[in-house]
Amino acid sequence: MTSRIQYFTPALAPEILLDFNFFELYPFDGGGSFINRAILGSVDDAEITDAIMNRGALDPFGPLEELDFLRFDRWSTIEQSCWINRMYFIVPLARQAARTHNRAVAEYVRRVILRFGTIYPPPQGKEAVRELNRSVMEARDRDYNTAGIGFDGPICYQWFDFQPASRVIHILHAVWFLRDMGVFGAADYAMLDRMLSEHARVIFEANDVGAKPKRGNHEALRALALLACGILFQGEPQAEHWLGE
Repeated sequence: MTSRIQYFTPALAPEILLDFNFFELYPFDGGGSFINRAILGSVDDAEITDAIMNRGALDPFGPLEELDFLRFDRWSTIEQSCWINRMYFIVPLARQAARTHNRAVAEYVRRVILRFGTIYPPPQGKEAVRELNRSVMEARDRDYNTAGIGFDGPICYQWFDFQPASRVIHILHAVWFLRDMGVFGAADYAMLDRMLSEHARVIFEANDVGAKPKRGNHEALRALALLACGILFQGEPQAEHWLGE
């Protein structure tokens, strides 16, 4: 069976994506930019790759091969949690691996993505997705925004709002950068297809279907992720719904 993700075509021309650092072309949101400066200190993909692979930049999240995407799921560290769960860091690694033909870095990107898909399953069913969104927003308003400075407590943003939408964009581009390096096998591509389909499902089921679209960077990113997956899975019944949003 042919993989869907193998046919992904970026919106920007290949030469542009290869000539510029990824986050010069796709800027961070405000919180992502702040945390990226604190953790990696650069938007230069070569510097980011060196910081991660050789200088322990991701040590706060655990060993490189066992990054803990839930380690910072508390209100006091929610920006760090959002940053790691959006997988910002995989695209600079993938682009640098492609530019320098560094198979070790390419293999690392593969392991990070597939490990996430194995150990961090999405909520199953529309009600579970809606309940996650309700609980996060209620906790944000009741606890975080009201209690103010000094409040802390656990919260799970991993499958909420910006996070799955960002992962869609970053996984698509990371895999595209590594498309000619032979690091993904047939089983990997099948898993990546399932991952992306599940991400799109969660984003779609979190929406109030038929509601008037709102304006904002979060809404725009979710729409972009659904558009990408809708095109990728064109011909599948669910893709029509994703494109309709």
